[in-house]
Amino acid sequence: DPSRGVNVMQPKPDRTTHKPAKRKKYVFEYPVCAKVVRHLHIHHVVAFWIQRVLGLRIGEVFGLHVGDFGDFGDVGLVSVSRQGGKKRLVYDDHGEIVERDEVERVKTATSSRVIAVPLPLLELLRVYINAFHTDTSTDAVDHAARLIVCLQAANVAADGAYRTALHAA
Repeated sequence: DPSRGVNVMQPKPDRTTHKPAKRKKYVFEYPVCAKVVRHLHIHHVVAFWIQRVLGLRIGEVFGLHVGDFGDFGDVGLVSVSRQGGKKRLVYDDHGEIVERDEVERVKTATSSRVIAVPLPLLELLRVYINAFHTDTSTDAVDHAARLIVCLQAANVAADGAYRTALHAA
């Protein structure tokens, strides 16, 4: 017993370590998802399906890069290791506070993970990467690019437009 001899107050069984949710979370059934995506832009459709099928947070979806996906034919893998989409204040290499729309970490240490991508989603991602991240003259894929293309600027992930469009849809 690591607490032997230490005066430690036992936790009450009804106490929780998490704050109660501010709002009720909804999980849409797939037929409802199909109706919702009809009202979204193609970039938001891909973000929506990644979020729904893989269970990622919005910030994790907008932090994904093309190189985070591994395509092994019938099996795909995605490595979740960063967040993006929102402006955050972080320290740079010189100790200065700078504003970034991507951070090289996820919300918690256990949130860094590798997830299997089902074949239907993998096929959607192949088409999306081919259309938006492949140079047509050389067939070279830009693995360093953000996966979800921003509607206003290249290689910037902005989740505000996605949240607004999703709410409207």
